[in-house]
Amino acid sequence: MIDDSLTQRKGALIVNFIFTIIIINNNPTVIINIPNSITTITIIIINNPTVIINTPNSITTITIIIINNPTVIINTPNSITTIIIIIINNPTVIINTPNSITTITIIIINNPTVIINTPNSITTITIIIINNPTVIINTPNSITTITIIIINNPTVIINTPNSITTIIIIIINNPTVIINTPNSITTITIIIINNPTVIINTPNSITTITIIIINNPTVIINTPNSITTITIIIINNPTHHHHQQPHRYHQYTQLHHHHHHHHHQQPHR
Repeated sequence: MIDDSLTQRKGALIVNFIFTIIIINNNPTVIINIPNSITTITIIIINNPTVIINTPNSITTITIIIINNPTVIINTPNSITTIIIIIINNPTVIINTPNSITTITIIIINNPTVIINTPNSITTITIIIINNPTVIINTPNSITTITIIIINNPTVIINTPNSITTIIIIIINNPTVIINTPNSITTITIIIINNPTVIINTPNSITTITIIIINNPTVIINTPNSITTITIIIINNPTHHHHQQPHRYHQYTQLHHHHHHHHHQQPHR
């Protein structure tokens, strides 16, 4: 347990903390509370740790390398925060950085759950995940740049209402991607290979969507009351619904059907 008693004792408002924690062994619990500080935290842990970091009102740099079944909770409200997380095997990662300027880089292998909440923030998120992740990103009222590279069976849910958002997603193998960006200025680029389901809802928005999909996708795009530019390149048996532009959709299907003569999944066409 590391707290800010040193800060209180010295009567200082700002203290520059530098922590390096290396733990090998089973089941450690690490709790770090250092508000109102300039903090650099490096944590290397092997085997089933629980890590809780609270650094409100701070300038914080956090680097975490963890192997085997960690739970990591990071709370850095009202802060300037840089977070780098490398985790292998079944982690749960929860990051809350409201009202902050945040840069988050996450590299995770094997079955992670990642929840990121950065409301009212300027946020840059880069996520590289392999094997069966669940990723939930909530960045309302924010300026957000999200880059996600995921391999194998992910579920990705992104909610960025009332925001200026740039989303780049590269996914391989059986993803489900749900993006909700109402009342926003949004640029979405998605490259997906193998059997994806993609649902994009961008009502009342200015939206640019580019989708490149290979192999058996289902794509549903809802853009009511919006200014929308959509480019879709689909190879192999797509089902595509774009509900708010029937005339463009009709032209698209004619062109697409002209080039691809086998549409077994599209009886309505």
